Amino acid sequence: MKDFLMTLVFPHKCAACGKTMPGKRVEMLCETCDRQLHPITEPRCKRCSKPIADITQELCEDCSQREYVVSSGKALYLYDERMQQVIRQFKYEGRFEIGNYFAERMADAFGEWIQRERFDMILPVPIHKKRLRFRGFNQAAVMAEYLG
Repeated sequence: MKDFLMTLVFPHKCAACGKTMPGKRVEMLCETCDRQLHPITEPRCKRCSKPIADITQELCEDCSQREYVVSSGKALYLYDERMQQVIRQFKYEGRFEIGNYFAERMADAFGEWIQRERFDMILPVPIHKKRLRFRGFNQAAVMAEYLG
């Protein structure tokens, strides 16, 4: 009864399109939006995770032509309009559960790689004090805490 009332008063909405989703808060995206996300598969750039066409290449064209401070990174999805909507909900609407949802997906997708690389820790990228005050949280810290 309590779950029913909570769903009635605070309906669960898709993080991308805002469509009301029936049932408990399990998934962050409706089926339509989830299907519209574009997972990044191999081959991918070893530095930025951007998809690359040639399996013999280690780096994408951008990374091979420029020097970056970051030596390696991983991404689950292409950053397109749908993903941008989801990230905005997380960052600017305070939907912390989105961070946990994608951190869980990252753990599933990259858990073996993380174990194999034997990282000492996972650290969030710091944000400026003004942004932290405005948002009230560091979105990278939410995900790092879940993963760490």
